Amino acid sequence: MQMYSEILKSRLYFILVLIMSAGLIRPVFASEEPSITTVRIDEIRFEVSGKTRPEALAREIKLETGSEYSTIDEFQTHLNREVQDLINLRVFSDVTADVIIVSEGISSDGRGWENVLIVFKVEDTWTLFPFLVPSSDGSTTVFTMAVVDKNFLGTLTEFSISGDFGIGTDPITGSLEIPRWEFYFKWSGFTVNQWQFNTVLSQSFQTMRKFNDSILVEDYSF
Repeated sequence: MQMYSEILKSRLYFILVLIMSAGLIRPVFASEEPSITTVRIDEIRFEVSGKTRPEALAREIKLETGSEYSTIDEFQTHLNREVQDLINLRVFSDVTADVIIVSEGISSDGRGWENVLIVFKVEDTWTLFPFLVPSSDGSTTVFTMAVVDKNFLGTLTEFSISGDFGIGTDPITGSLEIPRWEFYFKWSGFTVNQWQFNTVLSQSFQTMRKFNDSILVEDYSF
């Protein structure tokens, strides 16, 4: 009986050692490094729903055909930034970019490579904003007005016409008159041969009168 007890203890001890050893043993597998893929831009295209010109979009995009990126993540980061920059122009209701793999393979050093086509798709939104604000400077009612186009002729440039004009009463005849007006024409951000320009044209008119004891002594316009 005592011998049987000793045998049982030995077996239990052996099983306990196996259990403890199993907790310390870890399977070892050959770790496979993730493949690194180089991305090269083969072509960039634009699909526009609206009046925006593709060449205007190309001017806003910093990505260039032939550019290479060492990883897919690096390429995606640059692409996402371009999409966000187009959204920030606030002239599109929707902006997306599709990436199409046109060719791919494995180089001699084991690195993967992809040549991709990027298709930017934009949908124009309303960019013409008029407004009219009345005010008064005492004897004259003044109207300030402006019309602003954030995407003038689809060029992604801003064109505006603004100004004000006053309506008053002629102190001599008592009839309505426009004693003054002023207008501004502004076109900003347009390019000529890769040079960017801003241009402003203004025109104004005003009537001045001076009285001495209710007698008109000066009456001139400029």
